[in-house]
Amino acid sequence: MKAPLPSHAGSATYALIPAIALAILAGCNTPLTRDSAPSEPVAQPDIKEGDTWRYSIKVDWNGFKSISDVREDHISWVGPSNFALSYASVDGKSTRGAMLLQRDWSTRRQFNHVDSVFTQRFSFPMSPGKSWEVQLSLPYDQTHHSYEVVGWEKVTVPAGTFDALRVEDHGTGVWQHELYPIPVLPMPPGAGGSRTSPSPTERANQVTSSPAGGRISSSYWYVPSIKREVKSIEEEYDATGTLQGRITFQLTSYALH
Repeated sequence: MKAPLPSHAGSATYALIPAIALAILAGCNTPLTRDSAPSEPVAQPDIKEGDTWRYSIKVDWNGFKSISDVREDHISWVGPSNFALSYASVDGKSTRGAMLLQRDWSTRRQFNHVDSVFTQRFSFPMSPGKSWEVQLSLPYDQTHHSYEVVGWEKVTVPAGTFDALRVEDHGTGVWQHELYPIPVLPMPPGAGGSRTSPSPTERANQVTSSPAGGRISSSYWYVPSIKREVKSIEEEYDATGTLQGRITFQLTSYALH
């Protein structure tokens, strides 16, 4: 399955989406009726080497200039239980790297020789009403996440219009930010890191981290045929309930095998 991608991604061609179209398409989510919604649970995706997705990313954070970019994710290796995903900003000048994810798109971290789930946006098989929880007890992240599959919606993004299963994440607790630079340009789930690295002098002149407490509210629109979300909105609120920042991902193109 393919949607337009850049010329370097196989033989597919990349269709540029005008900025005005992005503005019109964003945020068009319509619940599906009971008759039109898929009835079967959604199975874990069959990730293949070479699967590629492009996302437009917009980061809005209190006190900082808005950041926009386009990032490409590419599956470089697939194993029995996990896979390697490489990612890079299309301009080639900012976010770039690779990471290991589980076949259900979850990530794991080790602390004190204990391996545990770090992020789990999806829990397969998925159907409306399913819920699960993730408890993090790390020095830099002590949060409790409650996930719920809300239901099917028709969502429009630059890559097209899809029937998507909406998953919501409500997290509370205390976590830690690197204050230089913020906002960071997001990487794939659980990757961590920053958009650009400060020089040693710049880092020495900054407070490197600060505890943040409050709640996190996120929504993910998962499309089975795309093998992952086509849109996500992640919001962070402080202890007073004030919105501190929002990160929005929208799929612009893809090529699947």
